[in-house]
Amino acid sequence: MNPIDIDDEIAAIEAELLLRPSSEITGGQLFSLMGHIAPGLNFREVVGILKGPGALTEFVQRYLSGALIRKGNQGGDTLYVIASHPGCDWSSNESRDLWQNFVSPSSPRHIVFEQNRGLLVSRATIASAADGEIAIARATDDEHDRIRADFVGKLGPDDAAALAQHAPPTENFPIWIAALRRHLPDQVRNWGVYRRDRLLELFKERIRALGVDASLESKVIEQINASQLAAYQKPKEPSHERLDGAKPGAVSQLSRKNPDMPITRARELAHIAVDLMDYDELRAIRLPLGIILDAIYSKN
Repeated sequence: MNPIDIDDEIAAIEAELLLRPSSEITGGQLFSLMGHIAPGLNFREVVGILKGPGALTEFVQRYLSGALIRKGNQGGDTLYVIASHPGCDWSSNESRDLWQNFVSPSSPRHIVFEQNRGLLVSRATIASAADGEIAIARATDDEHDRIRADFVGKLGPDDAAALAQHAPPTENFPIWIAALRRHLPDQVRNWGVYRRDRLLELFKERIRALGVDASLESKVIEQINASQLAAYQKPKEPSHERLDGAKPGAVSQLSRKNPDMPITRARELAHIAVDLMDYDELRAIRLPLGIILDAIYSKN
């Protein structure tokens, strides 16, 4: 399929999305819609993922990021917002991708302000000046470091000295946060709140600097607030069919019944499960900080 054909198919898909009764659509529903509207479109071939998970997500990021913005999960499926849909209310949008992209200096995605729609989007393609789009810079490493230094400056003399003894503000962040957790555990929550508030204000400053209409500015800032709140909400864990056929939730019972399961076998099962997960499911895995730090240090 050549690019012209892809453009035609994408236009047909976007038009059909706007006709849906709901402003939201799951990945499964999108798959069915594409099969009906564009039966000749092999999206796996287009993105080069012929087998396994992740092909539809990659296709959306490359070709439908202007029409669909990820909101979160619905059960074990991805949930999208149809951005231009008449029923779309951005004041209640819970897409966490926008915030997560902004606070990640090394993110490969771009934050784009689409003036014609009055929306911020997080997408794989850069802003197009010809379309009146404006690129919004992500928080930089230097800005993150300044926020950390400012936080340390607000600590009491004793706390600041205790922390500096083990990790000064200029220390590598994983080492610094580990020292904060170990030596000033009561300050960990304060740091999280302080960092979050400062990054939120930094994001808003980026928007205010654009000098757009006050009502539009207010609308976009509401979108930022919603995305930021959603990023810190505990996501619902998708349920997966157990590899051994057991029902979900039976893991702890199985562990109690098999306390002597060899660690090598347990690791094999874990690797099998991870290999079957897509990107979003991998992100939902919770790991102790110590394991992450050990992995980082082992690479050095």
